[in-house]
Amino acid sequence: YNKVIYFFVTRYFMDLEFLQCRAKIIQTLRNFFIERDYLELDTPALAKNLIPETCLEVFETTYLQPKNNKTEKFPLYLVPSPEIYIKPLIAQHHISVFQLSKCYRNYESTGKNHSPEFTMLEYYTMHKNYLDSLKLTEELITKAIETCCDFFQLEKEAFSYILPPY
Repeated sequence: YNKVIYFFVTRYFMDLEFLQCRAKIIQTLRNFFIERDYLELDTPALAKNLIPETCLEVFETTYLQPKNNKTEKFPLYLVPSPEIYIKPLIAQHHISVFQLSKCYRNYESTGKNHSPEFTMLEYYTMHKNYLDSLKLTEELITKAIETCCDFFQLEKEAFSYILPPY
């Protein structure tokens, strides 16, 4: 198990070319949403409570809080998704938001496509319908593909199987 994780961490996540491309894509995603007046969020990675998810196992930790010469213990959880913080915010303020965040899911298989720790893009668009969301998603994927193609000097047609329209 440790050899598998070490291989994927060193090959995919610590490879300089991979890190440079990932940084370009993240900057592209941020610019994409900021240019469209979305507010970027940075929610906590730990939560006292989580949204119940029967299909997800979460990581639990214990927070040790010093208080009056004693130590109080509180359970905390690494969030599997930032939605626990995002949904109340958009319900109250009715604004379009996005976040690129680290998420954690226990009992995940490990490999090139799965990891117990991963980066998730979560975004919510207010005052639009599903057709607007579809168009936005198509534009977002196209922009990310263009960034990859520019970085690796590839033709966009190399990704024709995932290009819009959907």
